[in-house]
Amino acid sequence: MVMKRVLFLLFLLNVLVVKGQDVVTNFTSNGNIEVDSSYIDPFNQGLGLDFYKKLDPSILKDELTITTPSGLIYTVKAFRFKGKGWEGEPGDYNVVKVYKDGHEIYDMLCIMGWNYFPQKLTGESESHCCYPVNVTDDIVALVFHGIYINNQAPQIAIVVLKGTQAKLVFNEEFRIRELKKTNEGVKFVLQENLVQYNSEGIPDSEPILKTLSISKDCISIK
Repeated sequence: MVMKRVLFLLFLLNVLVVKGQDVVTNFTSNGNIEVDSSYIDPFNQGLGLDFYKKLDPSILKDELTITTPSGLIYTVKAFRFKGKGWEGEPGDYNVVKVYKDGHEIYDMLCIMGWNYFPQKLTGESESHCCYPVNVTDDIVALVFHGIYINNQAPQIAIVVLKGTQAKLVFNEEFRIRELKKTNEGVKFVLQENLVQYNSEGIPDSEPILKTLSISKDCISIK
């Protein structure tokens, strides 16, 4: 009887720990990267892809080489469109290409573009097109920071790499307030809403915060 009560309490504790935490993607033992499309909003494509189809994404803005603990080497290249009148358009770059061993395994395009990942969050001396997180010995998560449009929050995109697999698993609008490195991985403190202040400096609402966690088991948000 006592043992049954102990097992029930352990089960209840496990439920309470998991409750409120949504799994964005699992890193499964069969080697596949799971994708839940409910966490992937469409990229902000401005006036539409057809409007920009004559533009050439040939200006290389950044190139980042990532080596995993197991020795896998990935190269991430960020390109900006080239074309008349494009100089004043938003974003540091518009096209991302990912290579493994010199072969392209993934690309994505956003007309409104992304910005270099903020140094104030990483504390690093250089700013790059994305923030890489070595999840396991052979899995890498690339975090991309979109642009601010008026009061609209930037789109935060996450691409997961494993071997020759590369998949977009997350793309939603959030402001990143803080980046925390822990023993379990990396946590991003996200703000969902815009807090405005009146003339006396009093906020009109409280910030709605969420935590996006990247660990060896999964990417989750709560």
